[in-house]
Amino acid sequence: MNCAAVGDVIRHLNKLPENFQFYKFECFPKDANRVIYVEFTGGLCRKLKSGKRKGQWGYRGATDVRKFAVTIEDGEKMELQYESIFGKCHPCGGKGEVMASWSIADGMVMRMCRRCGGTGVPPGGTYAEGLVST
Repeated sequence: MNCAAVGDVIRHLNKLPENFQFYKFECFPKDANRVIYVEFTGGLCRKLKSGKRKGQWGYRGATDVRKFAVTIEDGEKMELQYESIFGKCHPCGGKGEVMASWSIADGMVMRMCRRCGGTGVPPGGTYAEGLVST
């Protein structure tokens, strides 16, 4: 499940503002071999004004904290909903690249998204189709 795509759908369906950001994703049950649902925790955040993360969302001191539970099956449906709402490929978020690996020496290594072929547009769709109101 792509937590970023599912989080965007949750924010859209609940009409939450842009500064409502999800910052914690917890899998349940914790002692089982199979995850049944993921709990999304988020709140109203502010953009950082200084430091190396300037301009990014700061989660410390988030207000109006809310939790949403999403089953794995519902998460998979929400990924496809993401594509119809936003018109972007859900694995890459419309960027055309997904993370292949990470190492201390190389950092994050990206590869072309296999679902969209690096275009960022979902198979059989366009950005314009996703921007039509739902």
